[in-house]
Amino acid sequence: MTGTTTNAFPNVGEGRGGSRPNMSVIFVCKSCGATLEVPDELGGRPVACGDCRTEQYAPGPTPVTVPAARAIASTSPDRLEETEDLTRQRGVSPFGKVAFTLAVLGGLIAAGAVAFTVSNSGGWTHLLPPGAGFEIDMPGRVNPIPKVKTVSFLGRPLQVVSSVSERKSFGRVVESAEASYCDMPFVPPGLGIPPILDMFANTIGREPGRQVLERRAAVLDGMRSLIVLVDVNRRDRIVYQLAIRGKRLFILAIAGKGYSVDNARVKKYFNSFHISAD
Repeated sequence: MTGTTTNAFPNVGEGRGGSRPNMSVIFVCKSCGATLEVPDELGGRPVACGDCRTEQYAPGPTPVTVPAARAIASTSPDRLEETEDLTRQRGVSPFGKVAFTLAVLGGLIAAGAVAFTVSNSGGWTHLLPPGAGFEIDMPGRVNPIPKVKTVSFLGRPLQVVSSVSERKSFGRVVESAEASYCDMPFVPPGLGIPPILDMFANTIGREPGRQVLERRAAVLDGMRSLIVLVDVNRRDRIVYQLAIRGKRLFILAIAGKGYSVDNARVKKYFNSFHISAD
């Protein structure tokens, strides 16, 4: 909980052998904002938040004293002149040093900008899965290898094929999505579609740690559909949209912290779904 000091690791404050005073490093959890405290020997090491259990690196302790550097050359005026003469003889002027330093810094900044852009991709990837019968825009990067799993429906096994994507920020996944489809053993009549969608929604809601917060009838590319908002362990939200065309069931899901049915990114994801020619 934000505003409290929480031990991020057990046995905080215990000295080693009584010969060293108890020192600690205090910092703020990057996920929930709780104030954390760890012994200084854990500085720079991964720890878990005592509130939200998010793993992160504790900052290193601030040194009590400033170490002294060993002098390898005299700083007398005579020695300084000799050093400057030697530098000029080697063809490296003070201006050249400055230019070289600026070039190195510029390269590091450019490399950091590229890495930041890659790790914080907020764009969308257009997906047309072979044989799936639909196309959709997925958030972030799409795993090129689809997932295949088997579920039970009315006592019969159904093979579900899913395309998965993730959007990251500073190396952490902040949004994920799945676009799945499977073929049922029969074509349900029009009036039978809502009950079947309810059955699948009930199956989703019964998974451990999940609670259905809202159900809403909707339309997905002209098909009657059902939107289901699910809370996961009181931490994340997943919004599902289910629809049936013929005997093919489509299941879309997008997850993010605090997401709702009316979230702009959720709507963009669902609205990008279209039945394709194949």
